[in-house]
Amino acid sequence: MVKTMQAEIQPTGFTHISKDGILSRFVWPPVSDYAPSRPQVEVLAEPETALAVKVEEESQVLVHVHFLAFPGALIRIWKTTFLIPTIPSGEKVPLVHAENITMAPMWTHLDGYGVFTFTLVFKGLPRDCQVFDLTEEIEESGAFHFPEIARNETDVYHLWL
Repeated sequence: MVKTMQAEIQPTGFTHISKDGILSRFVWPPVSDYAPSRPQVEVLAEPETALAVKVEEESQVLVHVHFLAFPGALIRIWKTTFLIPTIPSGEKVPLVHAENITMAPMWTHLDGYGVFTFTLVFKGLPRDCQVFDLTEEIEESGAFHFPEIARNETDVYHLWL
């Protein structure tokens, strides 16, 4: 027979009895230790400019790569994968995250036929960039290279291998 009880609320914690009859006590500092304080507010002289800078700092580029898979296929991505602005030319934009694909030296093994999709997340491109390349810089064959990708307003792209 299992007995259950409601947790007893106390100002500095609570006690709980589990279904197995185990007594647990959870304690936290008194509420007075967390009295709300008045937030600091910074008034910006030019809020539109500050907001634009903040948005540019936090922008990202998403690249969904679609691959026609077949049994036994191996695929991976290297950390040395970049977006390289070409019009106008600029500095390499680094890869910050890869989803649904392994980073080298590990491999993603594909078992069947179909479309395999992975997503690459890069830091934001410079505002004036109109065209860029996606390049995987490695010292072996099989590197990804997508030249002259026209930039769009959403910075979300779908590429096929």
